[in-house]
Amino acid sequence: MSAAFARPSSNLERVIALGKRDLRVQLSYHFGQLMQLLAIAMPIVTFFYVSQLVGDDSALGDYQGGYFEFVLIGLVATTLSTLGARLFSTMVAREQSEGTLDALLRTPTPLWVLLAGSTLWPLGFAALEIGVYLGVGAGALGAGFSASGLLLALPVALLTVAVFAAIGIFSAAFIVVTKRGEPLGPLVNAATSLFAGALFPVALLPGALQVVGRMLPSYYAIEGLREALLGAGTFASVADEIAILGVMAAVLLPLSVWTLSQALRWGRISGTLASF
Repeated sequence: MSAAFARPSSNLERVIALGKRDLRVQLSYHFGQLMQLLAIAMPIVTFFYVSQLVGDDSALGDYQGGYFEFVLIGLVATTLSTLGARLFSTMVAREQSEGTLDALLRTPTPLWVLLAGSTLWPLGFAALEIGVYLGVGAGALGAGFSASGLLLALPVALLTVAVFAAIGIFSAAFIVVTKRGEPLGPLVNAATSLFAGALFPVALLPGALQVVGRMLPSYYAIEGLREALLGAGTFASVADEIAILGVMAAVLLPLSVWTLSQALRWGRISGTLASF
């Protein structure tokens, strides 16, 4: 690993080098990539046929479109939140288990460069996954989305990844200290599906659980994406969600990076970075 940084290079080149390394590793597993693509397609078809069973859309009165469009946006939001939550924790767990984390951190590479470089492949694959959701949903199965809303959905999507990336960095810090599997990814996925409205409207939950749902960043991600792609398609319709996600990202990202830097400092002192 250290050989990739043996000669002086710009931080941008280092970010790209990390991204290329991850791309080469992932593309070497051809069967695994095929299975991942099939895994993307299966929920689309499943929920298309589930939507055929949902004859009464009265519970979706606050949303445009039917249940199929509703749940496809939920899948997109779940992909974004899960991506962010696992973005850095997966990288840290892999490097630590392979015994390369300590060597990587000893290179003259800032922490933010290592974090940024580890995002390129996951972000690229998530973009492909979302493209399949929307493309197959709209092109093959007839889901109706607002094309003009795609530009409005972009800042919501980016802020969603940023907020959950902070959660992922907290999770990475936990891994460094405890040398255990990342704890937040499955929890984020389950909470998004159950409480935040990915699969059914939050209004169907009991009052106390509705409050829980509205405390989750994924709730504002889902609402913002649905307003952009299924609603009025105006900036005013997504302004509140963008503002809330922006504040969350502004608070959580610096705090999470500081937490991870402290965890790495502790790991260096205790000598646990090189072992898992």
